[in-house]
Amino acid sequence: MNAKWIVVTLVVVAAVVFLATRERRNETIERIADAAHALNGTSEDTPPKVIAEQQRKERIRQNTTWTPENQVQHPVEYCQAQIEEVSRLGKAHDALLHQLLTSKSSLGRTIEDCSAQVVVLEKFLVEAKAAYRKAEASNSWPMTLNGFTLSREKAQERIVEAANKLPSLRQRTENAKSNLTRIEKKIDAAHAEQRKLVALRERLETTITDIKTKKILDGEKGISDTLNAINDTLNALVPNGDVPSIDELTSPDAKAEKEKTFAAIMAE
Repeated sequence: MNAKWIVVTLVVVAAVVFLATRERRNETIERIADAAHALNGTSEDTPPKVIAEQQRKERIRQNTTWTPENQVQHPVEYCQAQIEEVSRLGKAHDALLHQLLTSKSSLGRTIEDCSAQVVVLEKFLVEAKAAYRKAEASNSWPMTLNGFTLSREKAQERIVEAANKLPSLRQRTENAKSNLTRIEKKIDAAHAEQRKLVALRERLETTITDIKTKKILDGEKGISDTLNAINDTLNALVPNGDVPSIDELTSPDAKAEKEKTFAAIMAE
């Protein structure tokens, strides 16, 4: 039935348009347009789709993020949300500090181990070279060293092996000492950041109280400035998780020489 009436209406309108003057035709066209908008649930005031879509996105943004407008309109709730963020950052800083302390401990052990190995190898080289020279001078092979007997070839191999290990161990020790200093500075900075987080939490709690008691009012020097200062502090407290591994911290900067000729070692 509705379809029938629509067809009849269109026929009548077409006849009127055909027979009317230009002015009457324009009026009729406008009425038809209004009827079409009404039938479609829209009006001439309805914004274009592109504008409506942008308005939709803005409503979502206002609903899901702490925009500057939301901060000023709901400062107490915003400060409460930032207290939760401070707690999250505190946990992140605790995890970072744990990594740093672990790295410091490992670097300390690396320094001790490498230093001890350097001492042992240096002592071995002094004794081995002396025993080799003695055996060479008296042509009394195999030579004896620390209760072991070594042929000329084996003695040369062990002396070369020990001499080749020393530069890498010394370099690794120096790298570990340098990185230990760097890690200790990071630990001091992490402790300082933790103190700032504690202070910021106290500041947020005080701000909530001041807003509720009307000590802070909205205005040029009111809530907006207070919240902006809090935001600046929060942004500066994001933890830096760049903690290199122990292998990266202790590896030599350059590869030590793979081989040294026996003659060069003995000439030292």
